Amino acid sequence: MLTYTPEAEAFRVEVKAWLTENLPKGWFNEGFEMTSDERKKFNLEWPSKLHAGGWICATWPTEYGGKGLNHIARCCACRRVCKREGSNARRLLR
Repeated sequence: MLTYTPEAEAFRVEVKAWLTENLPKGWFNEGFEMTSDERKKFNLEWPSKLHAGGWICATWPTEYGGKGLNHIARCCACRRVCKREGSNARRLLR
């Protein structure tokens, strides 16, 4: 079983909170669906949200628009997305 440091666990909580705040309501519910128009709007807005949150190229240094994540933090974020999203994870990673 993988055990995270307190810093990594705090980061996992941050990722979870950011996803909850920035994804459409109901995203985490079983059977979540979007209409074609909702999906189009999401696809247009999502890259801007990722950029504003520093999640595009999150391992890049902050001075270049990333979050400066190390590899452990990157793994925590990816694991959180996949765990939190289940079958919807691919929607975030497009």
